[in-house]
Amino acid sequence: MTYNLEEAPASGLDYYSFAGWSFFSQSSSASYVAGQKIQLDDDETFYAVWKLDGAIVENTSWNNIASSSKTYYEFTLLKTESLSVTASADGDLYFYMMTEEDGVKWWNGNAFSYKTAVSGEKVTSVSGSVNLGAGKYRYGIQNKNVLSSKNYKLTIKPVQ
Repeated sequence: MTYNLEEAPASGLDYYSFAGWSFFSQSSSASYVAGQKIQLDDDETFYAVWKLDGAIVENTSWNNIASSSKTYYEFTLLKTESLSVTASADGDLYFYMMTEEDGVKWWNGNAFSYKTAVSGEKVTSVSGSVNLGAGKYRYGIQNKNVLSSKNYKLTIKPVQ
């Protein structure tokens, strides 16, 4: 029998879109796409494969953060993901990650080592990747300078 694979129903999953179908329940890549015609010889079970959409946070232009202020970017991961983070600033800023469960975890410079502290290292750029489990996160940028505002760019996206 020839079967035309359908689109998956709308999911309501934040940051995820339908990638296609697989014969394997734990597959992270789709073997078949919606609309593809396949030959079925017996009863078959297909599993929907969902992918994290594009960038979670992507600022391609400069953003301003006022003196003595903080800004946050919130996102939710439904499963463990490896994320690429790149941030740059025109002056020293504090860049850090917070989770609902753990409070504040600071990313220290380019090393991305976790520090359980209430202050991070002042840097003008941070880049690297980090594996995060399922959960809700806030990425924070803080300008502790009381005299001047700063400009920054930030990109957080799945490692491809």
